[in-house]
Parts: sequence; C-alpha cells; structure tokens
Amino acid sequence: MAGIICSLLIIHNHNEIRLIKWFIIVILGLLYNSFFLDMYIRKIPLLKVFYVGLVWALMNCWLTLPEFNFPIFFISFFFITALVLPFDIRDMKVDTIKTFPTIIGVQNTKYIAYSLIFVSTILSVFYLELNYSIAFFLSGIITYILIYFSENERDDSYFSFWIETCSALPFLFLLIMEYF
Repeated sequence: MAGIICSLLIIHNHNEIRLIKWFIIVILGLLYNSFFLDMYIRKIPLLKVFYVGLVWALMNCWLTLPEFNFPIFFISFFFITALVLPFDIRDMKVDTIKTFPTIIGVQNTKYIAYSLIFVSTILSVFYLELNYSIAFFLSGIITYILIYFSENERDDSYFSFWIETCSALPFLFLLIMEYF
C-alpha cells in the first residue's frame, strides 16, 4: 500500500524516470535483507558494507539528481561504507558470517574506515562547493572520533544513535554554517 502511494506521489510530483530510479533502489534495498531468499545480500561475507554504501550512494547521486553524478556517488559510497564498518565491529561476536573485524581484526577494520572517510573528504574538497566541503570535513572529524571509540562492548545506542547520526552531520553542519 505504501509503495502504491509513493509511486503515485512520484508520478504526480516528478516523472516516470524518477519512478523507475526509485523502483530500482527499492528492489536493491529489499534484496539486502529479504528473508524469503535463501541467500540474501546480508549473508554474503564482506559484501554487506559495500552494498549498503552502494544503495545510499545511488540515492544521493542518481535518485535525487537529474543525471548520475560520479563525484557524489563516490563521496557517498566511501563515507557510508565507512559508517557500516563500526556496526560490523559491534556485531562481530554474534554474526554468523565472516566480516572485516573477524577476518582482519578490529583495529585494521578501523583503519579501513579511516581511509574511506579520508578519501571521501578529499573528494569532497575537489568536487563540492566550499560550504559543502567544509561541512563534510567537519563531519569527517566527528566520524573519525566515533570510529575510534567503536568497540564490541559499547552499548547498542552508541551505534544506533551516534554512528548513524554521522550520515546526517554534513547537512547539520551546513545548516549551522548557513545560519551563522
């Protein structure tokens, strides 16, 4: 029912192309955690973090824009992929599949996340307007700190609130900069 309502709103407010883009992204999202499939994306070792980054990047660079934007795709992909790694750290003792922390260790997983944030921030400097790249840079600093303190023993709210909030930090910093 919600899908039908969303489809009608997209057709009414946008066009059929936007509806097709939305439909593809919804299907990709459903494949991530579809329990009706024997082997869904979430069960494939090491693919989960990149898949989440892919879906978010497609939303940011393809769904919301008239044309596919490669810089925004890669900035979003690297940033969101880095944000998924702390969740693998949190779940490493309960996951039944191989994840980065179980294969290479917690510290090396954090190094990968730091590298992805760094690449994302560097790309933002080259491809985004100054205000956006400053907001992204500030978000990167906060994200580095939160990744540093990501440990398996941390409370679930640390990840569910603080780490997840990092995806909204560029927007929040942009609002703060525009306001002052």
